Amino acid sequence: MDLTQERTRHWQRLEKLLEDSLIRVSSVSSKLDTVSARDMVEALITGERNPRVLADLARSKMKAKNAALIEALTGQFDNHHAELARMLLDQIDGLARQIDQLTVRIEQALSALPAAQAPQHRRPRLWLRAPMSVTTAKWPTSCSRRWSG
Repeated sequence: MDLTQERTRHWQRLEKLLEDSLIRVSSVSSKLDTVSARDMVEALITGERNPRVLADLARSKMKAKNAALIEALTGQFDNHHAELARMLLDQIDGLARQIDQLTVRIEQALSALPAAQAPQHRRPRLWLRAPMSVTTAKWPTSCSRRWSG
Protein backbone atom coordinates (compact mmCIF):
# COMPACT_ATOMS: atom_id res chain seq x y z
CA MET A 1 0.00 0.00 0.00
CA ASP A 2 1.31 3.46 -0.87
CA LEU A 3 0.65 5.61 2.18
CA THR A 4 1.43 8.89 0.43
CA GLN A 5 -1.14 8.18 -2.28
CA GLU A 6 -3.68 7.25 0.38
CA ARG A 7 -3.01 10.50 2.23
CA THR A 8 -3.44 12.43 -1.03
CA ARG A 9 -6.79 10.70 -1.60
CA HIS A 10 -7.95 11.82 1.85
CA TRP A 11 -6.94 15.41 1.10
CA GLN A 12 -8.95 15.18 -2.13
CA ARG A 13 -11.95 13.81 -0.21
CA LEU A 14 -11.70 16.70 2.23
CA GLU A 15 -11.59 19.18 -0.63
CA LYS A 16 -14.69 17.58 -2.16
CA LEU A 17 -16.47 17.72 1.20
CA LEU A 18 -15.69 21.43 1.52
CA GLU A 19 -16.86 22.09 -2.03
CA ASP A 20 -20.10 20.23 -1.31
CA SER A 21 -20.70 22.72 1.51
CA LEU A 22 -19.84 25.62 -0.84
CA ILE A 23 -16.53 26.31 0.92
CA ARG A 24 -13.88 26.87 -1.77
CA VAL A 25 -10.64 27.40 0.15
CA SER A 26 -8.70 25.65 -2.60
CA SER A 27 -9.71 28.39 -5.05
CA VAL A 28 -7.62 30.82 -2.98
CA SER A 29 -5.03 28.51 -1.44
CA SER A 30 -2.94 26.41 -3.79
CA LYS A 31 -3.29 23.41 -1.47
CA LEU A 32 -5.41 22.43 1.49
CA ASP A 33 -2.44 21.16 3.47
CA THR A 34 -1.05 24.63 4.11
CA VAL A 35 -1.01 25.87 7.71
CA SER A 36 -3.56 28.61 6.95
CA ALA A 37 -6.00 26.28 5.23
CA ARG A 38 -5.63 23.71 8.01
CA ASP A 39 -6.36 26.38 10.65
CA MET A 40 -9.49 27.44 8.76
CA VAL A 41 -10.77 23.88 8.43
CA GLU A 42 -10.07 23.25 12.13
CA ALA A 43 -12.02 26.41 13.00
CA LEU A 44 -14.92 25.29 10.81
CA ILE A 45 -14.93 21.95 12.61
CA THR A 46 -15.03 23.62 16.03
CA GLY A 47 -18.06 25.65 14.98
CA GLU A 48 -16.77 28.93 13.57
CA ARG A 49 -18.91 29.93 10.57
CA ASN A 50 -18.15 33.66 10.21
CA PRO A 51 -16.15 34.02 6.96
CA ARG A 52 -14.39 37.18 8.21
CA VAL A 53 -13.15 35.44 11.35
CA LEU A 54 -12.04 32.44 9.29
CA ALA A 55 -10.25 34.68 6.76
CA ASP A 56 -8.36 36.36 9.61
CA LEU A 57 -6.68 32.99 10.29
CA ALA A 58 -4.72 33.37 7.06
CA ARG A 59 -0.94 33.63 7.29
CA SER A 60 1.84 35.04 5.13
CA LYS A 61 0.96 35.30 1.42
CA MET A 62 -2.63 34.20 1.94
CA LYS A 63 -3.25 37.17 4.25
CA ALA A 64 -3.17 39.48 1.21
CA LYS A 65 -6.11 37.58 -0.31
CA ASN A 66 -8.55 38.53 2.46
CA ALA A 67 -11.46 39.58 0.20
CA ALA A 68 -11.19 36.42 -1.91
CA LEU A 69 -10.96 34.31 1.25
CA ILE A 70 -14.12 35.84 2.72
CA GLU A 71 -15.96 34.97 -0.48
CA ALA A 72 -14.48 31.46 -0.60
CA LEU A 73 -15.35 30.80 3.04
CA THR A 74 -18.98 31.86 2.66
CA GLY A 75 -20.87 28.61 2.43
CA GLN A 76 -23.19 26.20 4.17
CA PHE A 77 -20.81 24.16 6.28
CA ASP A 78 -22.82 22.45 9.02
CA ASN A 79 -22.25 19.99 11.87
CA HIS A 80 -22.52 16.99 9.55
CA HIS A 81 -19.73 18.41 7.37
CA ALA A 82 -17.72 19.14 10.53
CA GLU A 83 -17.99 15.53 11.70
CA LEU A 84 -16.86 14.16 8.33
CA ALA A 85 -14.06 16.71 8.05
CA ARG A 86 -12.80 15.73 11.52
CA MET A 87 -12.73 12.06 10.48
CA LEU A 88 -10.80 12.89 7.31
CA LEU A 89 -8.26 15.07 9.12
CA ASP A 90 -7.76 12.35 11.75
CA GLN A 91 -7.10 9.82 8.98
CA ILE A 92 -4.70 12.24 7.26
CA ASP A 93 -2.84 12.78 10.53
CA GLY A 94 -2.66 9.04 11.17
CA LEU A 95 -1.24 8.41 7.71
CA ALA A 96 1.29 11.22 8.21
CA ARG A 97 2.47 9.59 11.45
CA GLN A 98 2.82 6.23 9.71
CA ILE A 99 4.79 7.82 6.86
CA ASP A 100 7.08 9.51 9.39
CA GLN A 101 7.61 6.22 11.28
CA LEU A 102 8.47 4.35 8.10
CA THR A 103 10.78 7.13 6.95
CA VAL A 104 12.73 6.87 10.22
CA ARG A 105 12.95 3.07 9.91
CA ILE A 106 14.15 3.32 6.31
CA GLU A 107 16.79 5.89 7.25
CA GLN A 108 17.98 3.66 10.10
CA ALA A 109 18.17 0.65 7.80
CA LEU A 110 20.11 2.61 5.19
CA SER A 111 22.54 3.98 7.75
CA ALA A 112 23.28 0.42 8.92
CA LEU A 113 24.44 -0.57 5.44
CA PRO A 114 28.17 -0.29 4.75
CA ALA A 115 29.10 2.91 2.99
CA ALA A 116 29.80 2.64 -0.69
CA GLN A 117 33.52 2.44 -1.31
CA ALA A 118 35.39 3.91 -4.19
CA PRO A 119 36.70 1.29 -6.61
CA GLN A 120 40.23 0.13 -5.77
CA HIS A 121 41.36 -0.29 -9.36
CA ARG A 122 42.41 2.49 -11.66
CA ARG A 123 40.62 3.20 -14.84
CA PRO A 124 42.47 1.78 -17.83
CA ARG A 125 44.18 4.31 -20.00
CA LEU A 126 43.53 4.33 -23.68
CA TRP A 127 46.49 4.99 -25.92
CA LEU A 128 45.69 6.07 -29.42
CA ARG A 129 48.30 5.30 -32.01
CA ALA A 130 48.25 6.12 -35.65
CA PRO A 131 48.60 3.20 -38.02
CA MET A 132 52.12 2.61 -39.32
CA SER A 133 51.06 3.35 -42.89
CA VAL A 134 50.46 7.02 -42.26
CA THR A 135 52.50 9.21 -44.52
CA THR A 136 53.21 12.87 -44.17
CA ALA A 137 51.55 13.54 -47.50
CA LYS A 138 48.13 13.20 -45.87
CA TRP A 139 48.84 16.08 -43.47
CA PRO A 140 48.18 19.57 -44.79
CA THR A 141 50.69 21.53 -42.64
CA SER A 142 54.12 21.04 -41.19
CA CYS A 143 52.65 21.31 -37.70
CA SER A 144 50.37 18.38 -38.42
CA ARG A 145 53.26 16.28 -39.73
CA ARG A 146 54.69 16.09 -36.22
CA TRP A 147 51.82 13.83 -35.25
CA SER A 148 52.63 11.24 -37.85
CA GLY A 149 55.85 10.18 -36.21
